[in-house]
Amino acid sequence: MKARLPAALTTVYDANDSGPRPGEQRKQVFDFEDGVRCVVSIDHNSEANVLHLSFSCQDWTKLQVIEFLNRIEAIPVEFWPDMLLLELRRFQTSCAIHVIYEVPLFFKVCESIPRTGSFVP
Repeated sequence: MKARLPAALTTVYDANDSGPRPGEQRKQVFDFEDGVRCVVSIDHNSEANVLHLSFSCQDWTKLQVIEFLNRIEAIPVEFWPDMLLLELRRFQTSCAIHVIYEVPLFFKVCESIPRTGSFVP
């Protein structure tokens, strides 16, 4: 899973563009053994680029949601074990839990990549 991660960070998605969403791109999608699907993307909002992790699972029960919320802090560590990510906000939609992080300094190279795609939470 970690070997595929750099490819997920090569595109910056613009919320104002009507192109493909990150979840529609295989390079952005990471499936865990417990059924959790994580979509990793760099999104551009009106101010800056942000690291967006979106988590979903089919047919979650209330207990599974509670268990997942207890685990959510550890998932970024599975991707970036040597880094502390600064969480900017967290929100839930009808089908996913979204966590927005400040883009770490070593991700800044993504800002020079043309913005494509779209993502509207």
